Amino acid sequence: MAIKRAADAGRIIQYARGVYVSAEGLATTGISLAATSLLLQGVVCLGSAAQFHGLSDEDPPEIWYAVDRGRNGNMAAPSIRQPHRLVWWPAELLEVGVNTVQIAGVDVRFTSPARTVVDLIRYRGKLGEETAAKALADYVRSGADLNEIWDIAEAIGVKDALTPFLRVAEELAPSIAALR
Repeated sequence: MAIKRAADAGRIIQYARGVYVSAEGLATTGISLAATSLLLQGVVCLGSAAQFHGLSDEDPPEIWYAVDRGRNGNMAAPSIRQPHRLVWWPAELLEVGVNTVQIAGVDVRFTSPARTVVDLIRYRGKLGEETAAKALADYVRSGADLNEIWDIAEAIGVKDALTPFLRVAEELAPSIAALR
């Protein structure tokens, strides 16, 4: 009854079935990511991870979230207040290049900056060449190590597909870094 009264009074908002957040909390950066993580138990990725890591100026209209293809492959996406887009990855890909950040007391798993760049290049057909190129340039501009991208690309089996992009990034890295 206390939850219903708080919801009726507008002090809390039902984010999804069984998940409530304070009305002020919903505006807090990352609270939607934390609430979604409670439900889906996957990894924040692609455009959402790029925005979180500062590799994109775009604020994606939906949360990009990778979930285990084997465990959740037939699962319907839960009804969540925040629009979201699921991508289904094999379980082993949910562990490569993934970091955990605590947001509002919830452990939220994100693809690392390097993994995010790899995935944006992989998904450039869906997300656009410009998004992938900007993320790669921002990654290089930040002074991050391109070897980390090579390692992740190899670990998830896409090194050959990413080689042309990474070779160009290696050649341009000194000039991009000079723009910092």
